[in-house]
Amino acid sequence: MPVSVVHAKLKHDGCWSELTESHEDFFVSNVNLSMNSLEKSSSASVLIRVPRQNDFMEFKNAIKRSNSIRSINQILNISNSRNNHLNFLNFSGIYGNTIATIIFEEGSPYFHYHFENGIEYWTFLVNSRNILSEITERFSQISTIKSLEVERISNDMILRILSENSTSLVQAFMTKLQWDILKNAYRSGYYEKPHKISTTELSKRVARSPSTVNDHLRTIEKKIMDILLGNS
Repeated sequence: MPVSVVHAKLKHDGCWSELTESHEDFFVSNVNLSMNSLEKSSSASVLIRVPRQNDFMEFKNAIKRSNSIRSINQILNISNSRNNHLNFLNFSGIYGNTIATIIFEEGSPYFHYHFENGIEYWTFLVNSRNILSEITERFSQISTIKSLEVERISNDMILRILSENSTSLVQAFMTKLQWDILKNAYRSGYYEKPHKISTTELSKRVARSPSTVNDHLRTIEKKIMDILLGNS
């Protein structure tokens, strides 16, 4: 399966995003997500415009009752007028109960998202049918999948992702083994002049034969050139 772009439209059961469905005049923007696999937690910063402060307090309390939320703080409240409030929330969630965590754990190096009226819209990359099947199965366990569309990555998207995060795009075109070999090679000084590690020593670190490592390094370098030169 070539590297493909997946567009998923989901209703995340019990998530804070689902709570916005009953408040059509809420405007959710500037959502920043991060995962910490060591602490088994995820975090989100969300900018929400709420016309009525009473509605916001109800929304905040509903988030607190969610099974996927660990803690929540109201960082900022700006009242522009009696009926117009800008509220900034920062909260941490339980690792594993989020769509972002699933994509992160399955090795997708790039994803984009936005939220609208209780629906989550996710775009991410996959390079294996097995990974796509696993992600879809895990999505279905915590959400209602409204739609799932898969398309081959376009040159326009390659250029856009390169401008945002070239590492993510390069990783997307590799197998997990190739990515592991590349990381070990780079961190061990294989690409220094002169080499700080030989192919034989590198092969021991990744538990593969020297010939296998050599073959993968040539494949990796070709893929990187294809991406950078727009031939992928």
